[in-house]
Amino acid sequence: MAMDQLHMHFASAIHNATFSVVYGYVELCSGAAQAESSAGGNTFHKKQYEQLCECVTAESFIPCLVDLCKALWGIMRSYHQVVSWHQRKDSEKLSADGVSEPLYFEESFNKQYVKEKLGKGLVRIWHDVQARVLAYLLGSDLSWYKFDEFLHILGIVHRLMEIGEEFCASKSEALQNSIKKQSSNYFRNYHHDRLEELRIFLENESWEMCPVKPDFTILQLQEFRSLRHILKTWKPRAESVNGRQTAVSSPDCSSSNHSQDGSSITGGYFARYSESGSPFDVGFDEVQEEDILANIGDEPSGYFSDESDEDIPEELKKDFVDENVGDTVINRHSKPNSKKFSRRELMKAPILTNTTLTVLRQCGKYLQMSHLLRPIAFEVIVCMSQLFDYYLYAVHAFFTTDLPVSFRSVYNLNLQTSLKRIQDSLVVPSHLTEAEQDQTERTVGEVPEPHISPVVDLTQRETLHGLAERVVAVESLIFLAKQLEFLHDYLEHLQGGSSFLQQFFSQTVTASAELRRPVYMCVAATAVDSKVILALMAKVNWEVKEVMSQHSKYVDILLRELQIFSMRLEEVVLRIPIPQEVYLILWESIIQLTCKTFVEGFSNAKKCSTGGRGLMQLDFSQFLSKLKKLTSIRPIPGTEYVEHYIKAYYLQEAALESWVREHNEYSSKHLLALVSCVCQNDKKTRQRLTALIEDMEIVGSR
Repeated sequence: MAMDQLHMHFASAIHNATFSVVYGYVELCSGAAQAESSAGGNTFHKKQYEQLCECVTAESFIPCLVDLCKALWGIMRSYHQVVSWHQRKDSEKLSADGVSEPLYFEESFNKQYVKEKLGKGLVRIWHDVQARVLAYLLGSDLSWYKFDEFLHILGIVHRLMEIGEEFCASKSEALQNSIKKQSSNYFRNYHHDRLEELRIFLENESWEMCPVKPDFTILQLQEFRSLRHILKTWKPRAESVNGRQTAVSSPDCSSSNHSQDGSSITGGYFARYSESGSPFDVGFDEVQEEDILANIGDEPSGYFSDESDEDIPEELKKDFVDENVGDTVINRHSKPNSKKFSRRELMKAPILTNTTLTVLRQCGKYLQMSHLLRPIAFEVIVCMSQLFDYYLYAVHAFFTTDLPVSFRSVYNLNLQTSLKRIQDSLVVPSHLTEAEQDQTERTVGEVPEPHISPVVDLTQRETLHGLAERVVAVESLIFLAKQLEFLHDYLEHLQGGSSFLQQFFSQTVTASAELRRPVYMCVAATAVDSKVILALMAKVNWEVKEVMSQHSKYVDILLRELQIFSMRLEEVVLRIPIPQEVYLILWESIIQLTCKTFVEGFSNAKKCSTGGRGLMQLDFSQFLSKLKKLTSIRPIPGTEYVEHYIKAYYLQEAALESWVREHNEYSSKHLLALVSCVCQNDKKTRQRLTALIEDMEIVGSR
């Protein structure tokens, strides 16, 4: 009877305490409550608990939830202490030598009965706690809350579930299922809005470099603050220390060093708060200062120390950093001893834009939800990958439209496959009407195709057709890919064994670096006007009788165009840093295109004498000697392509057939022109080799 009475008191305490907390908030926030009280009645007091929960205002929902959990914690702690008291009493009955004292049958039966009742009581009490919190959550529409507020609610509920697991080893299925359904619906709408927001950001992006510090990482962003400890110490699940799993291998355990909700409190709640306080006294994701903007030269500092009591600037709280108002923010929060960065140091800073920061911030928010609500973690991670997909697609759509059709071969299969998948699954075709887009958006795509901002000019030769903007766009995409690589292992842990991430990283994320060639080829293809050079080469007399000592005029014009490109490239470097990989791709592409122009021009010669062959060698040698002063690339790419073609003019007719069979890197036009010159006096051999080349072309087309 005593045990039954005890459990009845605890059940009653749960119901009365939760009703009292919710009623207090409803009465406090309701303007009508005072009038009702003065009239001698209060209809709120007559409502059922579930009805009362529906009356809590949005402004009071989170504070009420915290106080509700605190009240329930106090009751659970009391019951836990009752259980602990009985366990201590049992241990105190052991004799000094460890042998238990003999017990009479009735005493032994009562002891076992109390133990079983207390054990079952743990489950019953936690069931009542879950039911009361669940009723409170279902009483409000969580879809109207801001994302940070929704994460706050998740953090509170998740901490309560951690307490439940420690209390009675419960997985809190009822709470899990309820919050999973609400979170899934909430996140689906939230993600759709974020994709649309990303489209707007991209369409208004000027692709200017955002000045962040040289040591900038995503862990410095506020959105990653609750995950910093886990991400800094994370190791794959398979790793262990001295034969057992390390704490960071399973950060979701209640005994891990940090709570799953991201706070600094640890597990073992009943030991930590056995006397006073509660796990809900600790703040959830307190706002911390963010120090990511670089301070340039002698300009006022933008540094904010960790010890500062000043409020964080509103500029850094935004989802983007407005470069145009940065000076105002910096001046208002400047400090005389703040660190300043030289231009050389800033040239080593990562290349990113305001939109890149926006995507990174959203990734941090998505990770927080995946971290707090594992049942929908896979869905959230898939949506996070779509942010990267759309960024990749936009950079491609913006900066490769001027790529000549003849250069489409620079796309490798992996990049083509990724772009096709994104276009089919995520992007609504731009040719559809607005009504058709609305219908398609619900069934096929998620967001309309983006369009580049009109302020971005990619047509001026003086700016190398917007090279600075192209570099910022592509390299910011690659920086974004590197940050995802940093999160890869932890994302694998969260998603729970699906093969999706492996495909996403091996195909789409790696495709970001492969986008360099088509984007920069748009610049390289315009560095030299090949039509002008070919027209000048057509005027050269390749039938001279003697070997010339002076190279042709077109070589000087070609070198001058490359010199102009080099000068303009130096001007771009004054605006933004050019990574070595970009420098190499630009010059390699230009040189290879120039070498193809040489071969094309040589193949246009109808006839060629021994002196003409020598002139070809002289022209190309002069080109190479001057080119080495313009670029540091060694060896010069594409030289063998030209040299082999020139040397083929010296081959005997018998050796020419073997050479034609071995060198399929040349087009049929090039090979036919070569055969025509070498075999101009042997019609039979010329016809035989011509037939061979035509057969090779047919086989190659298959």
